[in-house]
Amino acid sequence: MSRFAFVSSMSSHPWGGSEELWAGAACELSRAGHAVSACVQKWPQPHARIKNLQANGVLLHERRSSEFKSTLWSSRWQRIKHIVGHTIGRHQPLTESPSGFDQHIRKFKPDLVCVSNWGYRDALPWMWFLHREKIPFVSVVQTNAEYLWPTDKQLDKLSQVYESAKAVFCVSKANLALLENQLAMKLPQARVMWNPYQVDRCSPPSWPAESKTWNIACVARLEPNAKGQDLLFQVLAQPAWRNRNIKVSMFGGGISSNGVHQLANLYELQDTVEFRGHVSDVRQIWEEHHALILPSRMEGLPLALVEALMCGRPAIVTNIAGNPEVVEDGVNGFVADAPHVRSLSDAMEKAWNARDKWQEMGQTARLKILKQVPENPCKELADRLLQIASKSTARTDK
Repeated sequence: MSRFAFVSSMSSHPWGGSEELWAGAACELSRAGHAVSACVQKWPQPHARIKNLQANGVLLHERRSSEFKSTLWSSRWQRIKHIVGHTIGRHQPLTESPSGFDQHIRKFKPDLVCVSNWGYRDALPWMWFLHREKIPFVSVVQTNAEYLWPTDKQLDKLSQVYESAKAVFCVSKANLALLENQLAMKLPQARVMWNPYQVDRCSPPSWPAESKTWNIACVARLEPNAKGQDLLFQVLAQPAWRNRNIKVSMFGGGISSNGVHQLANLYELQDTVEFRGHVSDVRQIWEEHHALILPSRMEGLPLALVEALMCGRPAIVTNIAGNPEVVEDGVNGFVADAPHVRSLSDAMEKAWNARDKWQEMGQTARLKILKQVPENPCKELADRLLQIASKSTARTDK
């Protein structure tokens, strides 16, 4: 049996879509009898998914926020970093890692470490420690954006850690290509890995009951810097949209929740936009809504998008990251050329004019995504980690 350590860079929320893949793989490995640990941010109230890890036999190492801030960024820089969308990366130290993590890894002695990065450089201090100590590791990169370009100082360290990684997993082809551009190097050990989904692929919800109102869902955390809710509101505030039978439901929360609410009020969208908060049952969303809209500025490949397509709903998305890899404009959804008001407005207008075809497009969307997404992405990652660990152990034994 092998020993696996997982570490997640998530520090702004107790949980998110970026955590599902590594956590599912950790549970798969633990249930198979392997020793598994997980290093996560400590929160006053542990998330249900964290409790699930422990219930599946995963040893939990909770890092304190003070431990994380002392080496990655000050609390002030952490707040600014989230506000401007991870553009303050140059303030991140490059050769340190939280001492608690170091001690945990040295004590646990894993055969392989899986580092889950929200962005490709978020966990650089940890990866640098693993690289320096010659501890085998892989990196899972959940999102990327063209404005997250490394400084020369960062590039030197990033090149070394990614070159030494046993594998690099990105959740879309576009993000992988962007990562290689940012690092100015090819990553022959890199591949695309799908995220898991939270809907039954064999039993899609029925099309919503007939109504005079067209219901669209925006399923995304309330952070305009990444998810672009401000772009959506500016389009909905246009005269043409004020007289249309449309209701947009906003699902999710986030660090900009109050600001997004205030922005909806600023544009006087109280009759058009409804905030629904978190919903645990994704199927319930699609029993009531005809289409998904994601006006994102940065992504990997959104779980909300995959789930909507799998539930037989067309999607209106921006042409970033993995979105166009699963949405074909005019076939199973609509693609805005760029995350800008004019482009989004054009795509939404095109969608509105084709609304009588949404149900048919949703059926096409479901058939297409079922051919693309594996049944159990978490097991795929777990199996891949097992292969890598076995090879690393064999080399060590020699």
